[in-house]
Amino acid sequence: MSLLEGAMAKGTLVVVMSQCNLGSVTDVYETGKVLIAKGAILASDMSKEAVLAKVSYLLGKGLPLDKVKLLMMINMKGELTEKIQIYN
Repeated sequence: MSLLEGAMAKGTLVVVMSQCNLGSVTDVYETGKVLIAKGAILASDMSKEAVLAKVSYLLGKGLPLDKVKLLMMINMKGELTEKIQIYN
């Protein structure tokens, strides 16, 4: 954890993603909550390939890190499943 904290403190983008092909990461568990609090972002249900392509694209645009973090959490081209809230 200290290695990740040090990297984030230096301005490195840290994206937490699942190793599973159909997996998703959330802040349900303590580790996710701690990483978010330290400045990491969650890849939700993006594939490894989508994360790599999106990070490469956004960083290549020369955007500031806070803008990249925001755009990583927004579905731009179908890489993220839209979350629909259903109320009973």
